[in-house]
Amino acid sequence: MRSPILNLENAIAASAFRIAPERASELARKSDLKTFSLALSNDKGFRVRVNTQSHEATLPIAALEFLWCCAHAFYVLHQEYVKAQQSGTDTFNLNEAPRTRRAIDS
Repeated sequence: MRSPILNLENAIAASAFRIAPERASELARKSDLKTFSLALSNDKGFRVRVNTQSHEATLPIAALEFLWCCAHAFYVLHQEYVKAQQSGTDTFNLNEAPRTRRAIDS
């Protein structure tokens, strides 16, 4: 089965430029990056490998899927927490917000 994370391959490769867009042109001028490549693997686990000779980073698809799921859940948790704060709620129960529950369950 093809992982949905593979649809984000170009976005993942470009993420270094999106972290600090104000420095993207400076990063693009780095000569080391011109020979750097990203490879995705079907390896199990979270072992990220960087080959300094070939200038290639190998990232397991499973690790990217896990990181994406965590990022999504944290984003939803943050949004729901902010919404609860703004409404003046005294307590914030993760199980009571359906959106938060779905993000954690998925």
